[in-house]
Formats: sequence, C-alpha cells, structure tokens
Amino acid sequence: MALVEKSEFGKKLRISKIIGLSLITMLFLGIFAEFLMRGQLIKWDDPALTFTNIQNSLILFESGIFAFLVTIVLDVLLSIYLYVLLNSIDKSIGLLMVSFRLIYVAIKGFAIVGLFLARDIYLSANELTTGQSEANVSQAMQFLKMHHYGFAIGLLFFGLHLIFLAILLLKVKAMPKLISWMLFAAGIGYCLNTLTTLFANNLDFLKIIIIVAFIIPMTFSELLFGIWLWIKSKKVIPLLKS
Repeated sequence: MALVEKSEFGKKLRISKIIGLSLITMLFLGIFAEFLMRGQLIKWDDPALTFTNIQNSLILFESGIFAFLVTIVLDVLLSIYLYVLLNSIDKSIGLLMVSFRLIYVAIKGFAIVGLFLARDIYLSANELTTGQSEANVSQAMQFLKMHHYGFAIGLLFFGLHLIFLAILLLKVKAMPKLISWMLFAAGIGYCLNTLTTLFANNLDFLKIIIIVAFIIPMTFSELLFGIWLWIKSKKVIPLLKS
C-alpha cells in the first residue's frame, strides 16, 4: 500500500513539474508569436503593407507559426495533466475546466490552418504577375483574419477554462488566493476581449479599456500559477487536497 501511494505521489509530482514548466514555456512562446510575429508583421487596416512585411520576414512568420503549433501540443498535455492533478478536488468542476480547454485547443488548431494558407501565398508571390499579386494580397489577408477570428473564438473558451480553474483552486486552502483571483479575472478578461473583437471591432477605446483593466491577470496569472507549482513541486500533492 505504501509503495502504491509513493508511486502515485511520484506520478503527480512529475505532472506538477511538467505543468509548471509548460505554463512558463507557453508564456514566452505566446509573447513571441503574438507580439513579435503578429504584432509587428500584420497590419489589419493595410493588407498591402502586411503582404510586404511578411514577404520580407518569412522566417519570422514561419517561426511564429511553429510557436503556435508548439503551444497547441503543450495545451493538449496541460489539459490532461491539470485534470489528473486537480480532479480529486471536485470532479464536476474539473471536467468543465478540462472540457473548455480542449474546445479551445480544437478551435485554435483549426484556426492555424489560416496561417498555413496565407504562408503558401507569400511563398508563391514572387512567381505571380502584377494582377495576380494584387488579388493575393486580399486573399492572404482573409486567411490571416480566419486565424485571427478563429483564435479569438477559441480564447472565449480559454477564458471559461480559467474561470473554472480558479474556482477549483479557490477550494485549495494552501493555494495563494491572489493567484486564484488573478486566474478568475484573466478568464473574464479573455471572454470580454473576444466579444469586443467579434462584435465591437470598431470600438477601439472599449478594447483598450478591457486590455488595460485585465492586462496584468491576463499576462501573469498562468505564469504565477506555473511558478507556484514549480517551487512547491515536492509539497504540491498534499497542498492540493481540499
């Protein structure tokens, strides 16, 4: 019996370390893909400039796509490992938490097809005539928007995942309440940001207000959770009991 408990403890110990390391890794991959690639290269109101930017920085563009792919793989692992680690606290909430994250991963995985389709246009652009090039500037932007809106829809479910993750962690007495409430606030922030992106895209001031209000929890909540798991890895199993 003691051997079984020791084996289970070792398994969950490894899982907690993987979750912590994955969350930290995903933060940096997300910053690279979102801000260094999409933020610098894509100008939503200027398809021609976007076309030129990406053609001149195809390596950066493809690196961003690769970063998105890695985060998709890590998201799948995280969904499974978070459920294994936390479902003993509350199985119903744990199931909702993992279900929303898997829906998010599925939507994000489908949306990334838009980036690959856009990349194919940029790669073949040098072989096109002037008329074809003008048509493909517009088509490439449509594929980029396919990813943009698909990713935004996915983030709605990601936000719901964070809300249920926070509710689950609030049941853990040893879990720092600040981190739990930051995760909860981040979930609300992602949901509101998605709704403004999809239905109020012309209200830039509203998007700015939401981003400013929620930028700290949206940026750092998962990172703090990952660091906490990493630091507390040897004690995390008894700490995660309700």
